[in-house]
Amino acid sequence: RIKFWDVGTTEGAWSSEGAYFRMYSPSADRYWVGGTGNWSDTAHWSETSGGASGASVPTTSENVHFDANSGGGTATVNQAADCLDLDFTGYTGTFAGASALSIYGSLTLDAGMSRTYTGAITFAATAVGKTLTFNGKALASAVTFNGMDGGWTLQDAWNNGASNITLTAGTLDTNGQTLTTTGIVSISGTAPRTLTLGASTLNCGTWTGTTITNLTFNADTSIIKVTAATTFNGGNLTYNEVQLNSTAHTVAGTNTFAVLTRTGTAATTNT
Repeated sequence: RIKFWDVGTTEGAWSSEGAYFRMYSPSADRYWVGGTGNWSDTAHWSETSGGASGASVPTTSENVHFDANSGGGTATVNQAADCLDLDFTGYTGTFAGASALSIYGSLTLDAGMSRTYTGAITFAATAVGKTLTFNGKALASAVTFNGMDGGWTLQDAWNNGASNITLTAGTLDTNGQTLTTTGIVSISGTAPRTLTLGASTLNCGTWTGTTITNLTFNADTSIIKVTAATTFNGGNLTYNEVQLNSTAHTVAGTNTFAVLTRTGTAATTNT
């Protein structure tokens, strides 16, 4: 039995014997529905795939799904947005916008979708076991990994266009996958963080690893290829193979290299 309360603190009557009550538990998922629209519009959010609209805009507690029942057209991130997992499996529309997006779980793109979104993305998980799956789709966002105790593992190759990638807090494992950007790959801040490269090839315009307080760096058998005529800020770290592939480079820091290759007018290989 349940006791009812009237307005304020006035005690009401008990429910009748044998009465049944259904307790509602809000869904931990949000599904995009209705095709073209803005992230801020509840008319495009449902608690089920292809279901009724009117669900609340996602928060850090809800997994977001764009799927085969989302409709075509363009979904635009028109305000600062949050979600737990962000999963585009089965989606064939366009993901657009330029407002910031914070993802507290995993990211999965779909080969059949289009992406024109250029807003900054922060991976802010505070637990390990998160994954990034790109399925051949490139990003064009400044990406920051900034989650105390968070952990992310690449599942396939990641092309980030000309945008920067920054590790500020947490653990990033490139898992032997190829990572490409003509922008800057940097390690910043003083929070505990780990970068594990495995057998990855990292193609970047600039490498900046000067802030190494509380950093664990595992070069393993990786190759870092620098393509811009910039300073390689090594941060006194130990690297496997680094290739400096532009016309002019400066190497900063007391670094250790298994192999350091400089190409151009005076190609030299140090081992």
